[in-house]
Amino acid sequence: MSTSAPESVGVSERKRGFFLDPAPHEAGANLLFTEYELQPFYVLYSVVDRGSGTDSVSFQYDDEEWTATLGYSDCPFAPRDDPNFRIENVHEYELHVVSNEDPLNGEKKVHYNISPRWPDMRKEDGSQIRGMPDMTGINVTAQGANIPLDDYLGLLGPTLSALGINAKYVVEPHDYSNVFAFERYVRTRRDLAESIFGTDSPMQRIFRYVDGKGKFRELREDDRNGVEGFHHRVVLDSAACASLIPTHQYGKCIKHYHPKHPRHDSEDPLYHPKIGVSIKTTSTTSGSVPWAERATLRRELDETLLNLLSWAGLPTRPVGETYIEDAYFDPDDSVSSLMLIEDPTTAMRDEQFVEARRILLGDPTADDPSANDTEQAALRALTNDGKQDVTALAETIGRSRSTVYRLLDALGEVVTNNNGTIGFASEFYADQFTGLLSTASTTIQKDGERGSSAWSAYLAEYGPAVDDLLPDARDGISPITLDYGTVNDDADMKAVVRKGLRAWLRSGRKRRRFVNGIARWIQNGEAGQVGTASHGKMDLPLTAAGQVTALS
Repeated sequence: MSTSAPESVGVSERKRGFFLDPAPHEAGANLLFTEYELQPFYVLYSVVDRGSGTDSVSFQYDDEEWTATLGYSDCPFAPRDDPNFRIENVHEYELHVVSNEDPLNGEKKVHYNISPRWPDMRKEDGSQIRGMPDMTGINVTAQGANIPLDDYLGLLGPTLSALGINAKYVVEPHDYSNVFAFERYVRTRRDLAESIFGTDSPMQRIFRYVDGKGKFRELREDDRNGVEGFHHRVVLDSAACASLIPTHQYGKCIKHYHPKHPRHDSEDPLYHPKIGVSIKTTSTTSGSVPWAERATLRRELDETLLNLLSWAGLPTRPVGETYIEDAYFDPDDSVSSLMLIEDPTTAMRDEQFVEARRILLGDPTADDPSANDTEQAALRALTNDGKQDVTALAETIGRSRSTVYRLLDALGEVVTNNNGTIGFASEFYADQFTGLLSTASTTIQKDGERGSSAWSAYLAEYGPAVDDLLPDARDGISPITLDYGTVNDDADMKAVVRKGLRAWLRSGRKRRRFVNGIARWIQNGEAGQVGTASHGKMDLPLTAAGQVTALS
């Protein structure tokens, strides 16, 4: 299976048009400046350490009044081993900037931590500081909220100028500069928001079906404080995001959430939840994004967010009272070039449905054998006990670690290895194998005893989920159910079910178990079903809508 979005999802090119414009929320960036080496650090030392220790000033930026406060903090850096470096106590400088016109008083802000950089930096105890770039200059870690990402750099120069420091020091960030946090959000009317996070919602389907190569997927559902959807999130690694929307390359977190203290007045904008998408930069998801690629990052966040809204049946332009204005989000549209696609999770489900059966049952038409006993044992262990490290799984199935690694190749995309932890690539795979191992694997064993693979071949070709343990058995005969899932629009299901009966009988099974059972599927968006057959007749009349009715 490919990890890219299935071809059937209707992938389109980016189109320029009017789209709902999300607002920026929290962000963080490391801006590295090396052109003037340590000169700006020396200037800050002169202003702060030799002055009063703190300084505060108000200034104008982008037709808005801001206040900046400059101070310092202790840090563990030892002085530079250089005769020209004459600072005994190395400090980091803290620059806090807030908008004076912020309606929420202090929420529109950015904090800059300014720290020196030079080769072979050491702590005060003499130990080397790891992860530092081999260059000389200053690193500015910017963290804030509710301002555009570009303004984290744009605001820095005017702030320093207002404090009497030349802005030339912070004009061109080094190529190593990066973004490590950024979120874009909209605020949705509360009574519509369940379409985002509720049962069979896009968030649920994404976690259930998206295959992230097993590296990292996380679903958290927190409904505390008596509020449905208080804090729900799905975290996906970069591979999972690429399988969801083609060309995407950054790991993300999709969130539906309320404030820490939810509101109860529907007239309060914060009564309504935020729907946000943020970059997720951890060792398990993806690394930071180069500062120079921030426009691409913003586009990915907006595309993910607007596609999520579309898959939930919500508009991608401001319509009526779907979206709620707050202090920072104005439900307006703007001209953008974005790619909206059909919800890919249905196609992912269908592919995984078939792949699970191919792995377990094989495909005789392609000389593809069914899973052997060892492979079945490994699958069963994962369904019973969840994720396991390689050693534990080897012990569970009574095989060596090298055998487990060979199993990973044999089991293809359905089982993955995340730094030695083995698990299913998606929740849907886990559920499918749980059911298959209790039904279809028994079928394989029976076929082997009879020397016939007709029923196994049928299952491999058409892929129905089989449940032969229905509680309403008659005359001691337990009928079966066959769930074919979503089938092709032009599939002749009468013929498919008849073929299943023939394969069932050739495998030596009792006719009554099949004809007294039920077959279900989805075709052309409508449910089809074959019901209980009387007298063992396979008479499959079609309704006008093209659905198969109960047998007579």
